[in-house]
Amino acid sequence: FWYCFMVAAVCVCNDKRITSSYDSHAQLQKTIDDFQSLLPLLKELSKESIKSRHWDEVMKVCDTELDVIGNSEFKLESLVDADLVSVADDIEEITDGADKQLKLEQQLPHDIKEQWVRQEFSFQQWK
Repeated sequence: FWYCFMVAAVCVCNDKRITSSYDSHAQLQKTIDDFQSLLPLLKELSKESIKSRHWDEVMKVCDTELDVIGNSEFKLESLVDADLVSVADDIEEITDGADKQLKLEQQLPHDIKEQWVRQEFSFQQWK
């Protein structure tokens, strides 16, 4: 639905016969601009690195409740209503942190294993 809406809206707004003097045109243009600002945030929030702890941070920043994790009924409308665009900097900070955390989580087990494989222990008789 949203994709079809956006395509139609962009076509209407790019039509030179429709001038910006119409209120409906201005409202539609604002809706498109807001949605285009929202899309990069949605892309970031859909990454593998975003865990439930990051959604908790997003909810705190947006001052809203989102039942995202494990909810097959979750809708895009909930994120649109959360007004993510107004806290875009905070959302970007959360998603950047999530990406860095995932990188550490993936690298750390390898580093630990590599460290312990090289360790040698010598045992002696205790008196």
